[in-house]
Amino acid sequence: MKQIILYTFIGFFLAACSEKAAPEQSNTPEKAVLNEQIVHLTDEQLNHLDIQTAELQLHPLATTLQLNGKTTILPENESVVSSLIDGQLTGNKAIEGMYVRKGQVLAWLENTQFIDWQEQLLIARAKYTMAKAEWERQTELNQTKSASDKVVQQAKYAMQEQAIMIQTLSNKLQMIGIRPSSVSANKLTKRIAVTAPISGYVRQISTVNGTYVSPSDVLMTISDASSLLLKLKVYQDDMPYLSVGQSVKAKANTGNQEIKGSIKYINTALNEEGFGEIICSIHDKSTIPGMYLTALIELNGKEVYAIPSEAIVDFEGKRFVYVKKSKNEFKAVEITSSVEENKMTEISNFKDLLNKPIVIKDSYALLMKEKNLEEE
Repeated sequence: MKQIILYTFIGFFLAACSEKAAPEQSNTPEKAVLNEQIVHLTDEQLNHLDIQTAELQLHPLATTLQLNGKTTILPENESVVSSLIDGQLTGNKAIEGMYVRKGQVLAWLENTQFIDWQEQLLIARAKYTMAKAEWERQTELNQTKSASDKVVQQAKYAMQEQAIMIQTLSNKLQMIGIRPSSVSANKLTKRIAVTAPISGYVRQISTVNGTYVSPSDVLMTISDASSLLLKLKVYQDDMPYLSVGQSVKAKANTGNQEIKGSIKYINTALNEEGFGEIICSIHDKSTIPGMYLTALIELNGKEVYAIPSEAIVDFEGKRFVYVKKSKNEFKAVEITSSVEENKMTEISNFKDLLNKPIVIKDSYALLMKEKNLEEE
C-alpha cells in the first residue's frame, strides 16, 4: 500500500514538473544536501499521503556499551623485593624474565649487625639462665625467711628482663630470615637470604652486586600475569546499568580475537571528567599487562531516546529524519543512531530532536520530493 501511495506521489510531482520549462542542464550537477532546504507540500499533496508525526520518547532497549581500557595485574600477583634492614647486596643471580618460586633465594645481604644481634641473643640466654637460678635460690631462702621479699622480687625482675630481651632479639632475627634456634656460639652468620615473596617472573632489577641497600630500596619486581584484570572507564550516566557479574567481551586494538570476562568490581568514585571505573576479570593467556582493549557490554533495559525505524531515511551514506516545521513544511535533520530493536532505533544525537514533531510515516515520500527539487 505504501509503494502505491509513493508511486502516485512521485507521478503527481513528475507531472507537475513537466508543465514547467526545463531548466538548463549542468555538466557537473551538485549533490543534494537534505538539511539545507524546506520541503513544501500543498494541501492536495498532503491528502495523498499518510504523514504521521511523534516526539522522541524513552524506550527500554537492550543496548551495547563500548568502553576502552587496559589490562593490569592483580594486586596479590605483583610484589617488590626489598630488605627489612640495611646491607650490602651479594650473590644476586636473578635475571629479568626469569621465573621464580615463592621462597626461592634471589640474592644475599651482608651486614655485621646480623652478628651483633646473634651475639646479643646468646648473651641474653646466658644471663637468663643465671637470673633464673638466682631467682629460684632467693625464693627458696625466702621460705625460711633468710631472704626478704624485696630480694626475691628483684631476682624475678632480672630474670623477666632477660626473657624479654631473648624474645625481642628472636623476633628481629626471625624477621630477617635467621632461625633463633639455629644460633649458637659456633654458628653465627653475617648474611641473610633475599627470597621471592611470590611466584612469578622477574620484571625489573634495580640493583647490582655490591650495592649497599636500605629498606626503602626496591631490589627487583616480581609479577604473575597468569590472571589479569581489565580496567575500563565508564561515563557516569551508564554506571546505573552495570552490575557485578555482567559478561564482558573485549578485543585488542590490533587483533580480532575475542576475550571473555566479567565485571568483578565497580568503582563509583568519579574523576573530574565524570568517569567512573569498572574492574573486570579476564581469562586469556594471550593478554599481557598494559594491553589496551575495547570492551562491549550488553545493557538490558536501558532507557534511551528512540523512534520507529521506518521514520529514518538513508541518503548518500547518511541517515535523516524529517521534522515538521508547519502544516505543509518539513525539514531533514541528520541523525546518528546505534541500537535497533523491535523496529525501534536509538537516536544518539537526541538533544537536536527533543520536543519536535518527527515524521514517522511516509518519510520516503518526503525524500523523493526533496530529491525532485534538487533535480529541478
